[in-house]
Amino acid sequence: MPTDLIHRIGIAAPAEKIYRAITTEEGIRAWWTTDMKMDASDVGAPSL
Repeated sequence: MPTDLIHRIGIAAPAEKIYRAITTEEGIRAWWTTDMKMDASDVGAPSL
């Protein structure tokens, strides 16, 4: 039987900084993985 798992965490940072961390190549490299590349276009998808 499927179930939803919801996990919430508090982040002590301004929304703009969080947005950049999850939407830019530099931001993702800083907290997740350095082995990735993003297309700079609006429809670009990351390659891991």
